Amino acid sequence: MKNKLKSEIIADFLDLIEQCKIDYKISDEKIGQADKASSDMIHSIEFCNDSRKRSKTATQLHNIRKDRRYYKDMNEEAAVIIGYLEEHKKAAEKLKFVLGEMRKVESYHENRTYKPRVIQIDEKG
Repeated sequence: MKNKLKSEIIADFLDLIEQCKIDYKISDEKIGQADKASSDMIHSIEFCNDSRKRSKTATQLHNIRKDRRYYKDMNEEAAVIIGYLEEHKKAAEKLKFVLGEMRKVESYHENRTYKPRVIQIDEKG
């Protein structure tokens, strides 16, 4: 298995940060939608006289609550990264700079050549 370059690891972390920002925003919206849908379902159960219909509505409520839990978990996980970024805004920006510098160094290492200054080396071997 090939080891990842340091620049790839840094890039993966920066991608994680961006994904957390997206996940946080999406999950926040989904939690709000689930809360409203839950309220609708609860009121539907409250005013329903048909037990079969009430049972179906309760199943729908169960599914909505499961989805809400999924998005709440996503939100809480993303909030850890978001909270760190709010406290250390400059750190993420600096990491982007470090990524660029690391890529330059790695590129130099990949394309390195040496030209002898004194000793003549026969290239035919």
